[in-house]
Amino acid sequence: MLSLLVVSCAPAEAPSCEGERTTEGACVARVPACDDHSVHDGATCRAIGAVECATGFVSDGAGGCRATLPDVACGSGTMALPGDPACAPVSTCGDGPWPSSDAAATVHVDAASAAPVPDGSRDAPYRTLDDAVRAAPIGATILLAAGKYASNVRVSRSARIIGVCPSKVTLEGTSTAITLDADVELRGVAVVSAGTGVYVTGASRARLSDLWVHDCGEAGVRIDDTRLSPDVTIERVLVERVREAGVFSASATVTVDRSVFRDVRLIDGTLGVGLVATVRPGNAAAPRLTVTRSVIERVRTAGVAADGGPVSIGATLIRDVAPSSDGSLGIGVRLASAIGDTRKPDVALDGVVIERASTAAISNDGGRLVVRGSVLRDTRPATKKPRGGVGVWALTGAEVIIERSLVEGSHGAGVVLTAATLQMTDSIVRGTTSTVEWATLGGGVVALEDRDRALYPAIVLERSLFVGNRTSGVYLQGGTLTARGCVVRGTLAQERDGSFGDGIQLVAAPRVDGAVPAVGTLEDVVIEGNVRAGVIALGAQLTMTRARLRCNGFDLEVGRNYAPLAEGGWAEAEFSLFDRGGNVCGCGGALSTCHAQSTNLEPIGATSPL
Repeated sequence: MLSLLVVSCAPAEAPSCEGERTTEGACVARVPACDDHSVHDGATCRAIGAVECATGFVSDGAGGCRATLPDVACGSGTMALPGDPACAPVSTCGDGPWPSSDAAATVHVDAASAAPVPDGSRDAPYRTLDDAVRAAPIGATILLAAGKYASNVRVSRSARIIGVCPSKVTLEGTSTAITLDADVELRGVAVVSAGTGVYVTGASRARLSDLWVHDCGEAGVRIDDTRLSPDVTIERVLVERVREAGVFSASATVTVDRSVFRDVRLIDGTLGVGLVATVRPGNAAAPRLTVTRSVIERVRTAGVAADGGPVSIGATLIRDVAPSSDGSLGIGVRLASAIGDTRKPDVALDGVVIERASTAAISNDGGRLVVRGSVLRDTRPATKKPRGGVGVWALTGAEVIIERSLVEGSHGAGVVLTAATLQMTDSIVRGTTSTVEWATLGGGVVALEDRDRALYPAIVLERSLFVGNRTSGVYLQGGTLTARGCVVRGTLAQERDGSFGDGIQLVAAPRVDGAVPAVGTLEDVVIEGNVRAGVIALGAQLTMTRARLRCNGFDLEVGRNYAPLAEGGWAEAEFSLFDRGGNVCGCGGALSTCHAQSTNLEPIGATSPL
């Protein structure tokens, strides 16, 4: 027998009503409709999403942020950071032949020097960087005049190497242009190489600033050491047209600030990543990566790929991440454990915009992910199957926290969890389409069980908005869902066959030995204008308090769900409904108590996006 939700409100003969009356005469609170980037907080419509944008970004007026950048792409050797009105060289050039310096020990280098006996003075500079490095005392400052310097230089003692500016000074290598085997500051030069541009190894710390690293046959910057865990600062660096990675770091602490990484090409059909932070076999140190106010664009496989250690990305734009040569991946921020290493990534994104990634804007393989004040927009499928097109994709054991953020225009699903946890607050999932061929087409949030390990998702949604998505606003298969103060509005049917279009769907998870019910708690929610059902509970336990189900195709669908047994036959998962009062259904002025119905609808049957 179907359960009936009975509303406990003021009697029909009450002399006044501050809200609206149901057809039965009960008085319920009036909840005005808000726009597609606001929720009602009991007093007014309050804007949610990425309301406060990071430095260099501006509000789009609809819960999102966009980077302020020039309208045209920057030319070779020039760059623009978020907030810059025009493209500019990496750094300006001074008036003198060498950069200014007040260092006590200074060595001068000029490729055009005609001094018969070079000694590193201003009047008799060395002609090559290699000669200067070998002659310079420990801690010296080496100044480079304009010119092209055949390189492949190894710096084995601490030093500062400063060029007059990157547009006039080039270090050109046939293998690795320059190797830093000691604590070195490298500034104001361009680096080009048939191999790696700058290789940091054997240094405890290094600083790379005002560099233009380009046209390298391997990584622009490689940081790797079997013994040390170097601390490297990269600031105002442009890396373009390199292979493998803009920066490849292993077991290092890397801080990137005000830098641009673009047009990173594949090597052996893979990588092509903007920034890589990974574990070096034989070095127990976890990689650490911090990125601020930077741009990563037109790269392959991943914008940022991090294994293990902590990652912090802020006020940064990541866009146009294409798949590898086999058509897979193309992820904005990819988080995983290194092979043979059990450490999970711990990642925070604050004020980050990721646009036009492939497969996923963010993938999280079991680690902790915090997304604040960020925008994940227009994530597209990879070309391999095609599949993906997910804003946030989290695998078994992952913990995901999304606050004050927007996930918009994903081509497959907004957020997909497999036996992971999600806490979403003051956020928006909007306009997900269903242009790829996998079974969770277009869902706002899709939470699945890990059937092999018998693990289930857990979701808490607070003051968040799910609007204009496809198939389902929120889908839960096994596990738990708690939604408070949320709005699920305007869910559309699948584009390929016109099926589904449900606000919230709760479905028992099938197992070979039975079925595990989904458990949903809905409190102060508005579920309206969904083309099919407002809420579906199939083999689920549903509790509702002050829920408003308005103007859906039909409001509340319930039913059993079944799972095949290993020994044959079927296990049945029954549904149950619990009314905590204040629930209303209907449309316009015809609000009434909520009556469940059962029309034997089939569940979506969601599967993994990959």
